[in-house]
Amino acid sequence: FSFIIQGHVCCTEGDLDAIDRRTKERNLSVARAEYVYNYFVEKGIEKKRMSYEGLAHRFPLGGSEDKDRRVEIVISSNWEEEDNVLK
Repeated sequence: FSFIIQGHVCCTEGDLDAIDRRTKERNLSVARAEYVYNYFVEKGIEKKRMSYEGLAHRFPLGGSEDKDRRVEIVISSNWEEEDNVLK
C-alpha cells in the first residue's frame, strides 16, 4: 500500500498555517508531516510509497486544541511488492 502523511495544527484560521518555532516559518503543519515522513524513511520505508502534506487548520476535530495538533496517515492505495505496482 501507499499512504499520505497529513499534518494538522490548531489555533489558526482557515488555510493559515501556524509558525514552526524551530524555523520561524509559517509551515508547522508541513513540518509535522515531514518529520513523520523522514522517520519512516529512516526506518526503511520506500519514499515512493508515501508522500506528505500540511493541511493547516482546515479540518479541525473540535473540542480541545490538542486534538487538532496531530498527524494522520491516510492509506491511498494497495501496493504489490512482486510487481512494484500500485493497484
